[in-house]
Amino acid sequence: MTEQFILTSNDQQTQLNVRHWPCPSPKAVVQLIHGMAEHIQRYDEFARFLNQLGFAVIGHDHLGHGESVQPSAPIYGFFGEQGPENVVTDIHQVKQWAVNRYPQLPYFMMGHSMGSFALRNYLQDYPVTVQGVIFMGTGTSPLPLTAALPFIKKMAEKQPKKPAPFIDKLAFGSFSKKFPEASFFNWLSKNQA
Repeated sequence: MTEQFILTSNDQQTQLNVRHWPCPSPKAVVQLIHGMAEHIQRYDEFARFLNQLGFAVIGHDHLGHGESVQPSAPIYGFFGEQGPENVVTDIHQVKQWAVNRYPQLPYFMMGHSMGSFALRNYLQDYPVTVQGVIFMGTGTSPLPLTAALPFIKKMAEKQPKKPAPFIDKLAFGSFSKKFPEASFFNWLSKNQA
């Protein structure tokens, strides 16, 4: 059984789609933090597997993802003003809901890809609040991207609501070089489905 409910994002405008996979007599809670261009429902099978092992599971769609998209959002994946900070605060808000529901249980968090970076930021803002973390599909920022951050910030400030193909290529181009035959995002998954 899955429960779905809404929390208001820290941006005070967006309704966050939250999913909760309860289980009888859970031994711990796992909060899932999805990656870029994903949504929490994508983790349904994994959450049900964790349920079978005795874990209650919670997760939400980040701002601009899944069912947490404002109708006025200029593009899918748009975090809005102070987006990264709001994503971290939203993660904490979901965690607080789960802690209130399961106050005595150990708490674990798993971040995948972009979610792993959000989880790193979360742990800097809210240290020592969990029993364990899993960083899955994580990495580092490519050196050219890191060096270009001041330039990227200025570009983003000029057109904050428009896609930026140059920045996209700078961030993900090196990943795509190994998969030139199809789409720009073949590096993301081998699964053809």
